[in-house]
Amino acid sequence: MIRADSIIRRTILATLWLALCSVGAAQLHAASLQTLFGGSLLTVGNCRFDNWQLLSGSNTTGATLDYSLMSMNILASDMSNPGLQFASGGQLVVAGVNAIDLSFRFQVHAVGAVNSFAAHSLNMTGVSFSGPGGIAYISQEVTTMGGVDLGPALALADNVADVFEFNDSQTISPHLNLTVTMNVFLTGLEGADVIDLNAFTQRFAQTGPTSLAGDFNNDKTVDGADFLRWQRGQSPTPLSQADLNVWRANVGQTLFAVSALLPVPEPSTALLLTLGAVVARRRG
Repeated sequence: MIRADSIIRRTILATLWLALCSVGAAQLHAASLQTLFGGSLLTVGNCRFDNWQLLSGSNTTGATLDYSLMSMNILASDMSNPGLQFASGGQLVVAGVNAIDLSFRFQVHAVGAVNSFAAHSLNMTGVSFSGPGGIAYISQEVTTMGGVDLGPALALADNVADVFEFNDSQTISPHLNLTVTMNVFLTGLEGADVIDLNAFTQRFAQTGPTSLAGDFNNDKTVDGADFLRWQRGQSPTPLSQADLNVWRANVGQTLFAVSALLPVPEPSTALLLTLGAVVARRRG
């Protein structure tokens, strides 16, 4: 008959082993889209990019897009404006009258008690046309975690109409957490067209406040509790119409930041010591 303490020890050992296998796997500074879609995340200073999801990916030629060759690298030259650089790995190339359509989503979080995101930008840094026509288009749609649209950034290279708008930026209401949906589309319009979209960058400016207008009780949310404080004369200008208007303009907004990822000790120290102690107790 299996003893209860034996089951407990085995459970602890299994848990520690899983933790040991996952140490260092989540936090990266560069990764393929395939790795990110598998659950990994990227960090840049006080900014975290996580919850990556592939929404759709298609090629009219029938070829399968290889997400292991597409990659994201962090942009850390300006910690107040952290970002990512996308490289296609040769996967976003269209020849003739064909098209590629790619859509994916991720979340952006301010980590800890830091500045909120107040703007975002998009830059189509690498696109080439070898034929007479072709179009490449990228949209960066930014919303709150609840799905409220904050305004997109768009980049367009239209080799037919000779319209090239590689850069776009958007000022947004300050938020500590964002959902970003990327839509990438390129198409040839003639048999001689060849379009190669090989890179773009995106940045999220952490220049917003750490507090939120209308949040009279400083709980990072503008809600009914703040109205009660105004009603009781506990807003900055007690019982003023101006404070009430500020509350009305911001009700429903939140500035919640995610908690910082705790530093994980090397496997050779804490985890292995704990694992060894459990094994020793079991043998004793």
